[in-house]
Amino acid sequence: ATYVVVVPYGGLTENPIYYLASIDKILPKKDLALLKIEERFSNYLEIDKSCDVKVASDAHAVGHPEGNYWSYTKGYISQIRKNFEWSYSENLSFKAEVIQTQTPINPGNSGGPLVNSNSKLIGINSFGDSKSQGINFALSCNEIINLIEAGNNFDGWEKTGNNNQDSETNDELTCY
Repeated sequence: ATYVVVVPYGGLTENPIYYLASIDKILPKKDLALLKIEERFSNYLEIDKSCDVKVASDAHAVGHPEGNYWSYTKGYISQIRKNFEWSYSENLSFKAEVIQTQTPINPGNSGGPLVNSNSKLIGINSFGDSKSQGINFALSCNEIINLIEAGNNFDGWEKTGNNNQDSETNDELTCY
């Protein structure tokens, strides 16, 4: 897509509010994109720039599962998985730092925020393990920060600061 539509919270009413967004940067190997909106918002989520995500911390997810707009769920951080590998099919494989969470997310939550108890963005909800109920994943704030801070000619990276850790793989995942 060249453009996408972004609907702010409360924008799905009788008189819908939406903004046209362009794709600013994309990391196909991490299933992550950065959208650019020309409008200024007064009500937005800040990124937890410290990205100090801890196992057992509360996690809150917002999304539109099965067309149920602006649904909220609460759960916990189960694990931080560095260099995690996953695929949606034989042709689509990815590798990134992800946050494993027990926070309920479902199809329609993909791209929605995962926030901490201070309402700071810690991840982007992405996928779940189809063989296990309740094991879900979000791309970590470290991945988001790296994408935002990269120059305009950014096309992804092969090495990150934590590349010395073993990769983990799971082939039974569902895109949300």
